[in-house]
Amino acid sequence: MPINASLKKVDVNFLNEPTSVPPRVIDISQFNQNAYNEIRTRGHYLTDLNLIHCASIHYQSRFNNNISRRFRYTFDTIEPSLLDRRTHFYFDDFEEAELQKISSEVIGVGFAISLFKKLLDVNFNCFIRIPPKGNGKRCDFEILKNSSTFILESKGRKNGLNAAKNQIYDQKSNSVGCSAKYGCISMIKRNNTPVSIYIVDPPENSNNKLKDDRIIDLLIYYTKVIQLCGFYNLAKHLNSRIANIEIDKQAIARYNNSRIEYKNIVKAGRELEINLNGNIRFKTFNANNFEVGFKKIIRLEGNEYLLLFGIDSDLLEIIEKQDYDSLLEYNYTKHLEKSYDMIDSDVSIHDDGTLLAIIPTKLL
Repeated sequence: MPINASLKKVDVNFLNEPTSVPPRVIDISQFNQNAYNEIRTRGHYLTDLNLIHCASIHYQSRFNNNISRRFRYTFDTIEPSLLDRRTHFYFDDFEEAELQKISSEVIGVGFAISLFKKLLDVNFNCFIRIPPKGNGKRCDFEILKNSSTFILESKGRKNGLNAAKNQIYDQKSNSVGCSAKYGCISMIKRNNTPVSIYIVDPPENSNNKLKDDRIIDLLIYYTKVIQLCGFYNLAKHLNSRIANIEIDKQAIARYNNSRIEYKNIVKAGRELEINLNGNIRFKTFNANNFEVGFKKIIRLEGNEYLLLFGIDSDLLEIIEKQDYDSLLEYNYTKHLEKSYDMIDSDVSIHDDGTLLAIIPTKLL
């Protein structure tokens, strides 16, 4: 297993084209200036596990109706092509061309979300996947910052930087009525050249997002998280409420602080609490059926490990209570000392209250 704990560097290039028609000069006013200056001069840093974590919730694969299989597919798409290097990200060239194209797109999503989380200084739960409409090309993500929305298009490419830029421009032109628009191109050469990232295009005037729309976004987002954590009965109730709210937004007021009563049957598995350093508590439901939730057995140097997804225990309580005000305000920073994740050999923690961890099975 090539996954290692090292922080790896990715060079980031901000492409300004002032002489193009129309001029394409990146407006950095929405960026966190300290993060922008550090990334521009020193690069962007994350671990292998962080990269997979960033792509896990949002990447859309063939398994649209099964979040757990989708995440397993995401992991199995990224991990096999990772090369075990300590300083930068390298990916191998042994896959067939079509498989490289697919894995590059998945990898690109992980890098784009990780990078723009830092640049815009937002919570991971502020990234919303834009659903396809009709046959037209559309951008990948909507990002919410201080009630303003931004659009992000992600590309992962082995070559063809200019072609990728032109595709982004076309897709953005089809995003009618959208707010600020950014493009993020991850160049994954697969020829012993480290990954580099290119940011393109200027933003436009931003739009505001209503509170009720944000609540719906968060419920959809955390339903995916809940499914990855194995709480399948809770996810079923959440999906039912989301469907009713999308028909009638007044249902938000009825459901607010209306607790969801559910049980994950003991014989189907057991709830586990992952306690890190005594004060970091995450929960997951370890179902007997591996199709429920995300779990993957990994064997390394004769030892057996379980890769699993977890949710902050306090956040799980907020979701069960359906406390929408607390959900809107939620930000998992109370135990995090380094930016948005805890750097540990086998753990990735995001400020959306999610955890991706590799745990020895003997501890379970």
